Amino acid sequence: MYKIDDLRYDYGALEPVIDRDTMVLHHDKHHMAYLNKMNALLEKYNYSKDYDLIELVNHIDFIDVVDREAFLFNYGGVVNHNLFFKIMGPSNHEPFGLVLDAINAKYGSFTAFKEAFIGLANTMMGSGWVMLVMKNNELDLIKLKNQDNPYILGYKPLIAIDLWEHAYYLKYRNVRPDYINAFFDVVDFAMVNALYEEER
Repeated sequence: MYKIDDLRYDYGALEPVIDRDTMVLHHDKHHMAYLNKMNALLEKYNYSKDYDLIELVNHIDFIDVVDREAFLFNYGGVVNHNLFFKIMGPSNHEPFGLVLDAINAKYGSFTAFKEAFIGLANTMMGSGWVMLVMKNNELDLIKLKNQDNPYILGYKPLIAIDLWEHAYYLKYRNVRPDYINAFFDVVDFAMVNALYEEER
């Protein structure tokens, strides 16, 4: 069955923005729990791995309607977290390359983009995600509730911030805006630029 992606860096590599304890709990417990529940549903329907994880969401007719919501929730938990952990890192925090050119063309400047991203994240009520995505080579910012995922909407995500409490509560407690404001200090723009170039 499917697996979660290994971290590309040490659990403590994102400190002080994201602490080691949060990373261990988030990646090894929460992320793994989504994967285990998704795989259990696939096994229930005798699924054999015919599609890569991103393609899978477009081929779920074999899952009965009664289990479809649970599957999509846990699938979103897997793919959203895969992206979240992938686009962070201990270096390359200054934007560059073709993705920066695209951001400047769309938002006027990286500063304006960052303000729009943070502003949208601060409007999230409850749990969910804010993502920079592209569709037809156009960038956009979207807000997703709970574990809704961008792939089912036809988007290709480039940056994602997890706004569930488990992503920040050990360090930031109830002050989610501090976590949101610090997020770009751990975004790895080498990875974001690579994703952009892949998806163009």
